[in-house]
Amino acid sequence: MQNSIMNIVKGVVVILCCLCTVHQGHGETARYASCYPTDGSAPYVQVTGSNIEVTYVTLVQDFYDKTRMIRMPVIYICENAFRDRIKLRCINILSPLVRIDKLAFCNCIALDSVYLPVSGSYWYNKSLALETIGENVFQDCWKLKYINLPVSLKTIKRCAFLDCWSLPAIDIPYTVTTIGDYAFKNCKSLTSIVISTKLGYMGEDGLGEGIFQNCTAMETIEFYNKYNLKIKPLAFDNCKSLKTVKFNYNTIVLIDSCAFRGCTSLRKFTVPASLTQGVGPLAFEGCTALDTVTSLADVPPAMGKDAFRDVSPACVLMVPMGRTQAYRAAGWSEEVFRGGIREIGAPAGISTIKVKSKDTRYYDLQGRPVAKPEKGRIYIHDGRKVME
Repeated sequence: MQNSIMNIVKGVVVILCCLCTVHQGHGETARYASCYPTDGSAPYVQVTGSNIEVTYVTLVQDFYDKTRMIRMPVIYICENAFRDRIKLRCINILSPLVRIDKLAFCNCIALDSVYLPVSGSYWYNKSLALETIGENVFQDCWKLKYINLPVSLKTIKRCAFLDCWSLPAIDIPYTVTTIGDYAFKNCKSLTSIVISTKLGYMGEDGLGEGIFQNCTAMETIEFYNKYNLKIKPLAFDNCKSLKTVKFNYNTIVLIDSCAFRGCTSLRKFTVPASLTQGVGPLAFEGCTALDTVTSLADVPPAMGKDAFRDVSPACVLMVPMGRTQAYRAAGWSEEVFRGGIREIGAPAGISTIKVKSKDTRYYDLQGRPVAKPEKGRIYIHDGRKVME
C-alpha cells in the first residue's frame, strides 16, 4: 500500500514538471508543446518559448505522458523560441535535440554561454542527436563567448552566428558537411579556425559565401577537408589579421572572387595543385603585405581580372620547374608579380634557361652541353629543369 502511494506521488510530480513552469534565477525555464504525429512516428516535445524576463534556462531531457504511459524526448527548439530575450545569459540543454530552428536565440544580447547536448546521450534512443543549427539562430548574440558543437552536427545554416562579436573560438566538428552563407560574418574575436574534414561531402560545395567576412582578429586558417571544396566569394574578405592559410589536403578546386580581399597581414600564399577552376576576380585585391605566391599547379590556373591587384610591389611568383613560360602565357606575368617569377627548386640567382623544346640533349645550368649527366645533379633537358 505504501509503495502504491509513493508511485502515485512520483507520477504527480512528473506531471507537474511537464505542465508547470520551473523557475531558476529570474523567470521560467521554457514553455513546451507535446506532438503526436499521425504518420506513426514516435511522439516528441518541442520548445515553443519562454518568459521575456528569463535569465537562465535548463531544458529538461524528456517528459512523461501519464495518459499514454510513455516518455517523450525534447527534440526541437522552435522558430523564434527565445528571440529577443535580452536578459537571457545562459542556456543548458539536457534534451536530445535534433534541430534548432531559425532565429531561436536571435538578439539575445546578454547570452554568453550555450551548452548543447552530447550526441547519442538519450537513454532509450541513441540515434537522436543534433544535426542542424538553423538560419540566424544566434544572430546578434553580441556577448556569446562559449558554445560546444557536438560531434553529430551536419549543417550550420546561413547567418547562424552573424554578429557574434565576442566569440573567441569555434570548434567545427568533422561531421559538418555544409556551412551556409555569412555563417560567422563579423565574429570579430575569432582568432583561428579549422575547416572540417567532411565539408563538400556528397557533392555539396560545403563552404558558404562570406562565411568569415570581417573576422578581423583571425590569424590562422587550416583546411582539413578531404573532398573537393570551393572557397566562395568574400569567404575571408577583410580578415585584416590573417597571416597563415594552410591546406592539409590537395582538395581546393576554386578560390572565388574577393575570397581573401583586404587580408593586409597575409605575406605568403600557396596555390594548391588541385585548383582546377582557378582564381576569381579580386580574390587577393588589397593584400598589401603579400610578397610570395607559390603555385603548385603544373597547369596554370585561370586568373580572374585584378585577382592580385594592389599586392606588395615586391611580390614574387614561384612556379614548378620549367613552367615559367606557361604561366606567363596564362597571365601570371611580371606585370602582376613585379618581384619576378622564379621556379621552385631552382638554385638562387639562376634564372630559367631557354633551349629548344625538342632538343633531347642535357645542359648544365649555364647552358653548356653535358655528354654524361651525373646522378643527383640538376640539368636542363627538353626545355625543363630536371634532376638525374
